[in-house]
Amino acid sequence: VSLAAAASWAPLRFSALHPEAFQNKQILATAGDATPAPGPGCPPLGPVPELWSPAAEEPPLQVRVLTYNLFWWKLFDKGQFAQPNFHLNTHGNTATELLVQDEGWLLAQAGLADKYEIFRDKHSCMAYNRSSWSLLSKGVQWVAQDSQYGERPAQWMRLKHGETGRVLFFVNHHGPIPINSGGECGGEAVAHSILHLVKAKASVGDAVVLTGDFNSDTRSVTIRQLQEHLKPAFRGTAYGGVDHIFSNLGEGSLVSSKNWGDGGSDHDALSAVLQVGEEKLDPSGSSPAEAKARKEIDVVPTVVSYSGFGGFPR
Repeated sequence: VSLAAAASWAPLRFSALHPEAFQNKQILATAGDATPAPGPGCPPLGPVPELWSPAAEEPPLQVRVLTYNLFWWKLFDKGQFAQPNFHLNTHGNTATELLVQDEGWLLAQAGLADKYEIFRDKHSCMAYNRSSWSLLSKGVQWVAQDSQYGERPAQWMRLKHGETGRVLFFVNHHGPIPINSGGECGGEAVAHSILHLVKAKASVGDAVVLTGDFNSDTRSVTIRQLQEHLKPAFRGTAYGGVDHIFSNLGEGSLVSSKNWGDGGSDHDALSAVLQVGEEKLDPSGSSPAEAKARKEIDVVPTVVSYSGFGGFPR
């Protein structure tokens, strides 16, 4: 989920549900190691841009991220019978307590409306802790085409940390189906589009974190291409491991990670704490991780599947 103070956006209600809407993406044909031929209208691919490491001269900090495909259309559409059961069955689940979704309603349900700034785009939503970060810029770019559900986004925001001045470029992606296909233009095109987005919208020296439900596992062209330019930090297990967290941080930057379980979704909620910049030892030999003065910063991105025009995003 991602940020932005957005206007109220009521979930769509469907009086009649089409059987194909309940088709499980796990049983759709998957491409595996195959590289599908790009469809008509797919642009030629240019060179992959070179990215960077975070600025070394700025103070270190830790960033916590959360990515979660909420199975929105089935569990959170207020017209769906499953929504109240979700809350009954997941009481006390930390992952559900961190949800930041439907502008207003779900933020209020999670008790986070006064802490997080949120914005929503097609197939995706993001949020950030406004007490720690200020928003420099945000946007969304379509990076894949899904023959069943249309354009697929890479939603992004550029944040500045108030205490250290460090800048974080955060990207939230919801990939196309079938799994591992890369959609109509293939996995290489998806990876190229995401990397070009980072190059165009971020600045050299920014810490970069990319998360989401990619609908691609490590066999896919999409993930193989991305991990040549960004470091894998953590991935889930749902559908063979299609939920990922990547960054441009150095080796050993993953401080901790946790799979919180599915909470009623068909995906798991994943969180990770990432170290940005090198930790320096103080005279006592303690690292900032052990020092009382060091703060742990919260960024809570969440990938959302919600009811949409013409069908149910996966």
